This record gives sequence, C-alpha cells and structure tokens, in this order.
Amino acid sequence: MLRAWLDVDIGALRTRGLLQAGIAEALPLVDLGGQLTSRFGANRMKDQSATHSNAERGFTFGWSVGAKLTIIFLTLAIVPMSVTAYYNLTHAEDHLINATRDNLVVVSDGIAGRIAQMLTDNLRTSAALAGEATVARFLLASEQERKAMRAEVYQTLQNFADTHPDYDAPGVLDANGIVIASLADILVGKDRSFRDYFQASIHGEAYVSDILVGRGTKRPGVFVTNPVVTAKNKVVGIVIVWLKGAAITSIIEEVAVGQEGIAYLVDQDGVVVAHRNYELLYHSLAELMPAAVATISETIRFGTVEGTDTPLIPSSLGMDDLAHAVMSAKGSGARRYYSIAAYTRVEEYPWTVVVDVPQSQFLAPLWRLRSVALASVGVVAAIAIAICVLLVRSITRPIARLTYVAASVEKGQPFDPSDLEDLVSGHDEIARLGGSLSSMISALKHEIAERKQTEEELAQYRDHLEELVEQRTAELLDVNKELEAFSYSVSHDLRAPLRGMDGFSQALLEDYGDQLDEQGKDYLQRVRTASQRMGRLIDDLLELSRITHSRAR
Repeated sequence: MLRAWLDVDIGALRTRGLLQAGIAEALPLVDLGGQLTSRFGANRMKDQSATHSNAERGFTFGWSVGAKLTIIFLTLAIVPMSVTAYYNLTHAEDHLINATRDNLVVVSDGIAGRIAQMLTDNLRTSAALAGEATVARFLLASEQERKAMRAEVYQTLQNFADTHPDYDAPGVLDANGIVIASLADILVGKDRSFRDYFQASIHGEAYVSDILVGRGTKRPGVFVTNPVVTAKNKVVGIVIVWLKGAAITSIIEEVAVGQEGIAYLVDQDGVVVAHRNYELLYHSLAELMPAAVATISETIRFGTVEGTDTPLIPSSLGMDDLAHAVMSAKGSGARRYYSIAAYTRVEEYPWTVVVDVPQSQFLAPLWRLRSVALASVGVVAAIAIAICVLLVRSITRPIARLTYVAASVEKGQPFDPSDLEDLVSGHDEIARLGGSLSSMISALKHEIAERKQTEEELAQYRDHLEELVEQRTAELLDVNKELEAFSYSVSHDLRAPLRGMDGFSQALLEDYGDQLDEQGKDYLQRVRTASQRMGRLIDDLLELSRITHSRAR
C-alpha cells in the first residue's frame, strides 16, 4: 500500500512538473509576441515615461540645442579667462598689499628711530647744562650767595639757549621743586614739586615729558629734565628745558609717502600729538578712557578751549581698531582698513609713529589693470559670440533636417533615402547619423512585416496552449483524488496493527515481565519503540500529503 502511494505521489509530481514546464515554456513566447507586437509603441511610451520621470525628479531646461551649445562655447571661452584674470589680480593685490605693508613698516621704523635718537641727544644736551659747575654751585649756595651768583647763572642759561635754538626757557629747580632760575621770569618762584618730571629727575633719572601745549604760547613741546649731581653723587636739584614741538613735528612733516601718504605721532592715550594736518592735532583715535580724560583735564596737557579756562579734551576720530592696535603695540606692525597703517613704538618713550597710505594710492595701477582685464574679457566675449553663432548654425541645421525626416516617418509619410543624400555624403558624425537614420527606417519597415507574421503564429499557439492547460488541470485533479484515498487508507489500515503491536508488547511487559530476562524485556521495548517510530512516520507522510494537496489546490 505504501509503495502504491509513493508511485501515485511521484506520478502526480511529475504531472504537475510537466504542466508547469509547459506553461513556463509558453509564457516567454507570449511575452516575446507582445514585445514584437508593440516594440516601437512601447519604446515611445518608455521615452515618454522617462521624460515624465525626469520631470518629476527635477527641472529640465527646454532650450534648443543651439542655445545650449552657445552657452557651452561662451562658458569655455570666457570662464577660464575670467578665472585666470581674477586669480592673477587677486594674487597681485595680495602681493602689493603685503609689499606696501612691509615698506611702510620700514618707514615707520625709520621715523621712530629718528625721534628716539633726537630725544636721546636732547637728554645728553640738557645733561651738559646740568653738569655746569655754575649750576651746581648755585644750587648749593645760600639765599644771599644766590643773589650774588644770579647774573652768572642767568648768563649760563642764556648761553645754552643761544647755542640750542630748539630750546625755550631753560631753568633750575632746587631740591624742593621751586624754580629758582629761569629765562621765563614768570616761572621763577613756582612750585613744580608735584610734576612727574621733577619726581623722576630728583631721584636721579633723566626724563622726557609727554607732549604738552603751552597755555600762553599755544605751541606744543616737551619738558626735558636732568638731575644736578654733586661730586659726592648727591642730587641737589634739576635743570629743565622746554624742547619745542617743532623739533619733533619737523621729523613727521619731512616724511613723504607718495602723494597721499601721511605720518603722524600718537601718544600713550591714543591722541594725535604730531600731524601734518593741524586740524587733526589733539584728536584721539578712539574714545578716551575715563582715567585718561581725568589726567588730561588735571594736567591741562593740550591747553584750554579757546577763550576759556576749560581744559581741551581730545574728541574721537572713530578709528577704534587702529587705536587698539597702536596702543597695544610693543614693536612694529600694520593694520588694514580703508588704508594701510604701519606703526612702530618709539623705543623707551610712550609714543607710536603711524604711517598711513590710502588704498587708492598704491592700488591705483592695479585698478587700471583690472579695467583693462574687464575690457579684454568683453572683447573676447564678443568674438566668442560671433564664432559661436557660425559654429552653432553649422551644427544645428543638419540636426533640424534629420529631426524633420524622423517626424515625417513617425506620421506615416513616405521616405526616400535620396532626401538625406547630401547629409550622408560627408565624413563627420552628422553624416554617420543621417546614414544610420536611413538604414534604421529601412530596417524598421522590414521588421514591421516580420512582426505581423509573428503575431499570427503566436495567436495560434495561444489557442493550443489553453487546451493543454485544461487537459493537465484535469489530470492533476484525478491525482489529488487518489492521494486523498491513500491518506484515508493509511490512517485506518496501518494505524490499527501498530497500536496492537505496541499494546500487546506493553501487556507482556506488565503481566509477564517478572518471567522474562533482561534481554527479553529489551526485545519487547525495541518492538514498542519501532512501532511508535512507524506511527510517527505515518503521521509525517500524512502531513506531507496534506501539504501537497493544499499546494495543488
């Protein structure tokens, strides 16, 4: 019975395999016929679908080939030239700015060096006055003796002033800071002990004050002081001279940096104290700090507002970035804003020299070169446009003719290969395209004829295929019925003997187990195991039958 079931099942599987194989062989032919039937229509629909898909993915330009070629030619002609010109001009501008910055730093270094050397020389000069024996004796003398020496001391001061025209009002202060002799009689008897120059020199240091503006003369200058030291190294007083600001301003005004370049001097608070343009004097680069305002107001450093006793407080020029760079400078540097400003701190003095050159001065040649470059690009663009028009017309005209022929064939109009004879006579790509189009149209006509014949053959084959499918389906139903009958037989005919074998073996073990030796018990147990295993195999076969039956349905 089991062998019969296996034969039937294998037969059913073979029958179903043949049926599926027949369908699988027939479907490609049907699909081939469909492809042949609508190849050209499908290709057109495919192109339309691709176009629609591209439109959904993103925007596409509907420009003509001529417009696209013109843009490409102009881009290839102008963009490289423009990029090269831009790169060269930018590189030249950077190089010129760096070179100008370096040169201005050298100029500011030179000016700062000259100012530092001039102040050092003046300190030595005033030190010579402090070393005069007459001055030392005058300071050491009593009040009565000073009256007798007054003419001698004043002659010494006058001789010093005559030989040094850059000085005004040389004088002598005693150890208490009182002016005891001066060519400016108004100063005699004044107490200057609170002044910073006195506090520095009375402790043995030479000193140069900030640039100050005289309240009476309205002229700038600096106090230069030196201690008067006895042979026993005792400071008994100081000598003071007023160095005219013109000595410093002349160094600034002598500097010529092109037509628009200027140099000026800035003090420790960022106030312009020397400048060629007098209207900018005593203006701060940025807003002054409150402490600086208080000091300037207290010392009346820059004089008073005209017609009043109100101290002059410098107003801001709004150059905050430059002010920060200059006031924090410890050496040399440069800053670029609407111009290039190089600056150098005067060694040992709280002043900074600034050299300023507008960009319009040193970049003027480069700007002229930029204009020439733009004009050159414009000329090249005009020439490129003319060449583009000629090239594009030579390319687009043959393409337009080929497009017209293809559209005519699509509409079903007759085609004569001689219509493209002048286009295919050349050796370029358009000639090859025209030849290919002519060959394609001829092949297309031949393929259409073959397609019609193939469609007729496929129609006959489809009719035969339907009959074959119905026949195989009926055979498959018969096999399924036999499979159901076999399953019923297995479930009723095979299970009863197996249950008897397992039941009687279990009864022998339970009732006569004490009469059997171990080997007999083992044999009965093996019989039970084999019958149970056979039952499980029957269950598996039935499960396989049900699965196969469900798939067949």
